[in-house]
Amino acid sequence: MVETILDDIAPDGDLKALNEKLANETPERIEAIVNRTVRRNTNLIQALKQACEFRCQFPNCGIQIPKKDGGFYIEVAHIKPVRSGGSSVLGNLLVLCPNHHKEFDFGSLEFIEQTPELLHGRLNGKEFKIALRRG
Repeated sequence: MVETILDDIAPDGDLKALNEKLANETPERIEAIVNRTVRRNTNLIQALKQACEFRCQFPNCGIQIPKKDGGFYIEVAHIKPVRSGGSSVLGNLLVLCPNHHKEFDFGSLEFIEQTPELLHGRLNGKEFKIALRRG
């Protein structure tokens, strides 16, 4: 079975077309599509989140976002984006809070040094160093 994500339904980002195509879908199918699109939570991703205690790795953040179910919400970002050939492997993943994840994705990001153990760079003019999880 092929897993459908929102980009498959409306690859050009046309919200009207997406809305029309989803109008006749069951709530369960819509939830499954959204979950595959937004929350691809593989075993590696889950293990990395646990290793970081569900805390943001960005320096001086460390926030844990509690969920109603007693767990914690946290996101994982790719250092080299998948669209640019990056993959979901240790050394290319960071555990970040939603704010730092979006700032990392959309802000002015510059890498100064990247080794298997360290990511050193500037994000929106602020220098940072993050120790990368290696397993």
